[in-house]
Amino acid sequence: MRCFIILLSFFFSSDILAQKVWTMDDCIDYALQHAHVIRQQNLQIVAARDQEVQSKLAFTPTIGAGTSGSLSWGRSIDPETNIYNTVNYLNTGFSLSASMTLWDGGRSIIALREAKLNKQRQLNELQRQRIVVELQVIQAYINALYYQESRQLYQQKLNDSRALLRKVQVQMELGLKGKSDIAQSESQVAEDELSCLQCENQYKQAMLDLKKTMGCVNEELRIKNEERKMKNEELRMNNENNSSHEQSKIDSSFFILDSSFGEAHSSFDEVHSSLGEADSSFFIPHSSFTNTHPIAVAARMRVKSAELSVKQARASFFPSLSISGGVSTGYHRSFEKGVEPTRFGKQWHDNLGSSISTGISIPLWDQLSRVSSLRRSKRELTLARWEQEETLRQLQIDCTKACLDVEACQKEIEKYQQKLLADSIAQQVILRQYEEGLSSFLHLQTAVRTLQQTRISLLQQRLLLILKKRTLKQYGYTS
Repeated sequence: MRCFIILLSFFFSSDILAQKVWTMDDCIDYALQHAHVIRQQNLQIVAARDQEVQSKLAFTPTIGAGTSGSLSWGRSIDPETNIYNTVNYLNTGFSLSASMTLWDGGRSIIALREAKLNKQRQLNELQRQRIVVELQVIQAYINALYYQESRQLYQQKLNDSRALLRKVQVQMELGLKGKSDIAQSESQVAEDELSCLQCENQYKQAMLDLKKTMGCVNEELRIKNEERKMKNEELRMNNENNSSHEQSKIDSSFFILDSSFGEAHSSFDEVHSSLGEADSSFFIPHSSFTNTHPIAVAARMRVKSAELSVKQARASFFPSLSISGGVSTGYHRSFEKGVEPTRFGKQWHDNLGSSISTGISIPLWDQLSRVSSLRRSKRELTLARWEQEETLRQLQIDCTKACLDVEACQKEIEKYQQKLLADSIAQQVILRQYEEGLSSFLHLQTAVRTLQQTRISLLQQRLLLILKKRTLKQYGYTS
């Protein structure tokens, strides 16, 4: 019964998961919990913490205990008189010792600082990996969202082509159109059906890529698709020119795109409100925006690690001082007849001994290996500093480029909206001329394709703007 309940709850939870509509943030959170690189980096952090604990324990003394036992027969030495005889003996010994390094040139202190720095590097690497995974999920999510919205655009175009085919068929029955018009309309319908099929396949591939990036095994993953209409400047321009274009009223769907971008729009609003509108101060970000980026932090930590390596190499030239001590005792007995062995407690006390010693180790000659190690550490420090400068410079360039990309994307969206309005008007005018026999089907087909391409390009730019703003947000830029 218990197994049945567990199985029932498993299938029920799987069904709920399959029916869930995933937002962009949901996909990111899931990927951050299940990505292989994140799990692997968490293990690296645990290992770095263990190394730090081990470096701290290096300051404590080393303590050891031992015991031994031996049985001798034949010609052997008497433990009491140190004279050879032929009596069998049983000997046991016990010892306790401790040793501690008092001074090693500061190598232990430097090793502890290196362990702490390594832990910070692993934590920073985890943050960098999270950013990489997040951007990969955003890219995959927007790709899937693009094909999802493109399906609707291609389906709308297919519906328009089918409606035009039915209208041409009616006009042919009335003798207004010929068989060539029917053939061209049928060809256009077939072309649109092929486009819908190709877009559907690309959407499935994009969803597979998204699930792969997330590490998701759910086969019924659905991304959020919120219905939302966005106004644009072309509507205002169309209202101003209504008097001159009264005969060519345009359906609002031509210039007010049904922008059901799903969670991408909520992400757009969130990032848009945090980054602000594009203005003249949007170009060059301050250096502090990039100083806290994990890539910049990693470059600084590499320099610190190289500096510690130089100090470690210098510390190897200093002598090391250590102290050690211990206590020992033993017990023995002979198997000679007529001899009573001394009891164990008395021998333990009488044979008890202790010792203490100090030692100093001075490096004199090791084929210049320490000198070579010091020179190598200095070269690595110089290279680390050069790499830090180049990393910060490149990071600053990338951040500035991201700012420019956001502004350029916003301007391109404005131009595409104006082009969409003009293409919509042109398509409606040519459609009316074609119905009246004043234009050819080729002209109509060209106008429809141009309008469709403008819609697709506008969709691409809007989604690209979301991606660019989310990328810019990773640099820590806020207006």
